[in-house]
Amino acid sequence: MKNRRKVRIKVSLMSIVFSIVSLISVTLAWFVYSGMNKASLDVNVKAWYIELEKNGNKVSNQIVISLDDVYPGMATYSEKIKIKNKGDSDASVKYSLDAVRIFDQDKTINENTTASQLLSLEDELSQGYPFHINMSLDKNFARTNNDETVFNISISWPLDSGNDELDGYWGNQAYTFQNSEKELKENDDSYSIRPSIKIVVNLTAEQYIEGNDSPDLNYPLGRSILYDVVNEQECNAVSSTCLNTSVIDIDNKVGDTTVTLLPYMESISEMTEYSNYDTVYNNKVSTWNVQIRKLVLADLIKPISKDVVNSVIVANNLSDRIIGNVLYTDRLERQISDFNLKGKSYKYSNDIRWSLSSDCYWINTSYSNDKMFAGVSNMEYSIIYGENKTNSCKVVPVIIANKSTLE
Repeated sequence: MKNRRKVRIKVSLMSIVFSIVSLISVTLAWFVYSGMNKASLDVNVKAWYIELEKNGNKVSNQIVISLDDVYPGMATYSEKIKIKNKGDSDASVKYSLDAVRIFDQDKTINENTTASQLLSLEDELSQGYPFHINMSLDKNFARTNNDETVFNISISWPLDSGNDELDGYWGNQAYTFQNSEKELKENDDSYSIRPSIKIVVNLTAEQYIEGNDSPDLNYPLGRSILYDVVNEQECNAVSSTCLNTSVIDIDNKVGDTTVTLLPYMESISEMTEYSNYDTVYNNKVSTWNVQIRKLVLADLIKPISKDVVNSVIVANNLSDRIIGNVLYTDRLERQISDFNLKGKSYKYSNDIRWSLSSDCYWINTSYSNDKMFAGVSNMEYSIIYGENKTNSCKVVPVIIANKSTLE
């Protein structure tokens, strides 16, 4: 942080604007939200409740996020919006960026903007600046009878990011922009000073209509399933062949014929050096009839990165950084490319269902020439780190279950 202006950018949600699509000859959909205390960084949970009619009328909510002051070392600011379905029709839920301005730069978003371009822009907000704006949806549907999903937003700026040049550049950009806005205000008292950064997110809930590209309501991320790996079917009690598993697909679709399951860690085989990985793996699944494959890093990072507050990258002599969006193109590969150099690891909350082993387990993704990724849990959290190939960890297969065996 040497020889540069330190610009503080204070975070606030300036407004939440709700819009409801008109309904003809039916009851209006309704929702309520609780406000937040703007005088502090303590975040109240903001929730809105949707009651959808059977004809599935659309409800949209525009969230306007204005950032006046963001600064290195700021406390992570987080906001949760609960979407609860109190109606009698399942709801699809999604969000999209409607407008983005970073200082004087407006990002182009219009009716011609593609889904890939929006994902790229979300990746840029998450990974392209020294401050990080992350958003996620727990699941993209809410079933009837008070089922809910949660939209999460976090804004952070690590104190020691490891990139003083980038911190300095954007600090100067903020300083220049804010001074310019003050001068405009001084010259014209009617002028309204613009926030340094403004983002508009459109959050939409509408009637769920089943199709091949629709989310499969039966297989949300984290669902527990007892699965018999010999008879290829659901089972009733844990045994040597009836394994306790968890869905790790972040968005399983109706058109998908399979679902990816990760066995709970009590199902893992004996400890072994990585050089013996294939032997132990093959012995473990030799009597299984179900399709399987090796556990890779993306299987865990994609689910845990949906927690945009507690899932972080830890590095030697640097501040923790929220993992953020890893779904765009090769973002995950680029993110881990310097892990060995900086001694980085992933850390996440044990609230996540598959964090159940105090023994390390191998992840079949290379960390460096002499290390592979591995995972381990304690009473408080789990970490994914680089483990020497000569040390011993356990081996866990990933199950690719046909949905027809689960019906």
